[in-house]
Amino acid sequence: MDGRSFQDGHPLTSADVKSTFDFILNPANKSPKRGGFRMIDKIDAIDPLTVGFHLKEPYASFLWNLIPSAAASSL
Repeated sequence: MDGRSFQDGHPLTSADVKSTFDFILNPANKSPKRGGFRMIDKIDAIDPLTVGFHLKEPYASFLWNLIPSAAASSL
């Protein structure tokens, strides 16, 4: 995320990534992508550039689920 920014120029931080996944995982938001991330137990914004994903159990395909094309196909 170092050097990455939103369209308006604000820097992308780990807190932004955490917020996005918190939104997806919140059942009230009814995100169609939620099922693809059901293995996530908790997400931490460790520092401005580091996100920690804590899984409920080992899940070898987790990184695959983070690829945009894979996330889009889980609709």
